[in-house]
Amino acid sequence: MGTVAPVRDLLHHLGIDKNLRLENGRLAVPNLPSICLGAVDLTLMEMTGAYSAFGNSGTYVQPVFVSRIEDKTAKSSIRTFPNENLLSIRFTMLLW
Repeated sequence: MGTVAPVRDLLHHLGIDKNLRLENGRLAVPNLPSICLGAVDLTLMEMTGAYSAFGNSGTYVQPVFVSRIEDKTAKSSIRTFPNENLLSIRFTMLLW
């Protein structure tokens, strides 16, 4: 079986620290072939940043959370609330 070093290096170039350790001492990006199947403990921001490189000609761009957009008169046109329920519980249970 081959090595997973090229995959770990690619993740590192995409902004994910390949040497980061979890609280239990395990590597967040394991040195095992299962990383090709998605067996990696990553945050949503890390995954967003890594995937954004595909749409930015290979350039990593650190993601930011946009909570409000204002026009030139400081009138808020879009405001998001991270804890806002967007879907009904009934609908989400159908998907689950």
